[in-house]
Amino acid sequence: RSLGCWLAARLQTKHGATPACAAAENGHEGCLRLLHGFGCDMGQPDDLGETPAFVAADNGHEGCLRLLHGFECDMGQPTNKGATPAYIAAEEGHEGCLQILFHANADMKLSYILQARFHHRSKLQKLVATAVAFCSSRLHWKPLL
Repeated sequence: RSLGCWLAARLQTKHGATPACAAAENGHEGCLRLLHGFGCDMGQPDDLGETPAFVAADNGHEGCLRLLHGFECDMGQPTNKGATPAYIAAEEGHEGCLQILFHANADMKLSYILQARFHHRSKLQKLVATAVAFCSSRLHWKPLL
C-alpha cells in the first residue's frame, strides 16, 4: 500500500498536473499533507507552468497556500505566460491569499499586480492599500503625500 501511495504521489495527468495541483485546486489540505509525506514535489508546475501555489491562489484556498509555504515551496514562481500566484490572487479578488503571499515574501511585482483585471472592483482599493502599506513597511519608504 505504501508503495502505491508513493507512486501515486509522483503521477501526472496528460497536461502535466500533479496530485498536489489537484489537491490545491480543490482545497484539500489533508491531501497536500499526505502527498508531502510521500515525497511529492509540492512545487512542480504543470505544462502551463502552474504550480500548486498558483492553483491554490487562483481558487482562493488560503489554507493550502499556508501549507505550501510551510513546505518551503516557491510562492512566486510565474507560469509560462508570466502570471504569478500574487497576480492571480489579486485578479480574482482573493485578498486573504494575497496577504499570505506578501508575508511569504513571494515575488510581488506590484506594478504587475496592479495590471490585474480585478473582477472584484470593490476590493481594488483595499488590495492596493494593503500592497503599498506592506511594501512600504518592508522597504522603509514613506508616502510622498
